[in-house]
Amino acid sequence: MLSEAEANARLRAFEDETGAFAFIVGGVSAWRVIRFPVALALQGIALSPPRLGRRALLTHAWRSFMDLMFCRGGKAYAVKSYVSALRFRGPDGAEDIYFNKLLREIPGGVYLYSLNAAANTPSPWLGRVNAINTTAIQVLAGILARLLPKSGEAAAIERLAELIRERLGVQDFPAARILRMVSSLHWQARLNGWLLGRLGVKWVLAADTGERALIKACRDRGVRFAELQHGIYTEDHPDALAASTPLGACPVTALLLPDRLALYGEYWAARQRDTLAARTGGTILVGAAIIDWARELRSAWRADPRRPRLVVTAQGFDQGALASFLDEFLTAYSGDCELIVRLHPAYSRGAGGYEELIARDSRIRVQPGAAQPNTYQLIAEADLHLSIASACHFDALAIGTPTGVIRLEGWELVAGLVAEGCALDLTDPGALAAVVDSQVWNPGGLLERDYYCQPGFVDNVSTLLKTR
Repeated sequence: MLSEAEANARLRAFEDETGAFAFIVGGVSAWRVIRFPVALALQGIALSPPRLGRRALLTHAWRSFMDLMFCRGGKAYAVKSYVSALRFRGPDGAEDIYFNKLLREIPGGVYLYSLNAAANTPSPWLGRVNAINTTAIQVLAGILARLLPKSGEAAAIERLAELIRERLGVQDFPAARILRMVSSLHWQARLNGWLLGRLGVKWVLAADTGERALIKACRDRGVRFAELQHGIYTEDHPDALAASTPLGACPVTALLLPDRLALYGEYWAARQRDTLAARTGGTILVGAAIIDWARELRSAWRADPRRPRLVVTAQGFDQGALASFLDEFLTAYSGDCELIVRLHPAYSRGAGGYEELIARDSRIRVQPGAAQPNTYQLIAEADLHLSIASACHFDALAIGTPTGVIRLEGWELVAGLVAEGCALDLTDPGALAAVVDSQVWNPGGLLERDYYCQPGFVDNVSTLLKTR
């Protein structure tokens, strides 16, 4: 399994040798469209969210179709999110953890969301905001991509697929799959363009690096697009193209870069400084509404030294090894503690493989990703946060909660935090037991929390929306 940095180095070498970005289909770089999933294949990461049944999918698609048919215009801005983001428990049920405060405090917004997790159900909050389910756009685009694929570039796509097999050793991207992905993007862009025309918005904000179809729709309609940081976003992220990327005959417009890159804080701006998105569109520090909220909780929380609380945020990979690590920790540490395992909101279901451990030891409890309290509250009200390599490490630092890196497969992604003395280095279960026994949580190299996340999310985004 390659680390993110190692996979990125492989991709850069591949691009230097082949000029991969120059395989253009309908004005879009086909390699740009598939670069992220190819990177995951190189890393051996297979993130598979629980599948939704066909009947449930059709139900969501029908609701989405009705939303789209009856949507109204006159909106100032749109935000794009997913049902997995409905994780903040508000007075009207589960609210979007990224955009709920923004929609409440800045008028004229419309909430676009699509289905990406089977565990989340519709929330009454969606009826309190201008919400539009866009799942039907993805479903219809997928069908049209098979029935009416992009034509005229078959040789280019065939050659790209051949190069991926020969130079990268990745077998999962035959020409037919690449053509479907590129065709789906074009159809999604056309359908999203129709929607943007109906809404009349001037700005679209999305908390995801993969909304390229929406970027294309914005570009075609003259709408500005801001990409809000979501999770760990380093210079080695597959979607963070370096300014020195060998484009060859590929125009920058074919890469579908955002107009502005909206980042959490200065730490991330420094990591993105030499990327194409930062150089061409510029960056703005906006922070995150949920971090503003969690900091208030942290200030009010009081620890109980008699029963230290540890919160583990699990990812969608290496879950078995993590369960074994925690099992060995509970064996090594005989004192009282509260160990909360928070499962991933999109990639885990049930008890996530911790059933036996829960039955044996009352000190551990497991929370599904959509359960309450939300992840940020759990982190804010903990003595120590733990994970292998998660965006939650940085969330914890921004909130002011000490964090520790569990050295299991993939931990290298956040090795810099350990090297800089900002996170505890938990090499084995015994090391964690020693930390809990001593209750010395801080590694000694912590930086100001605002460095990781700028305060005042709503005011910062309001400033962005006033620009053109």
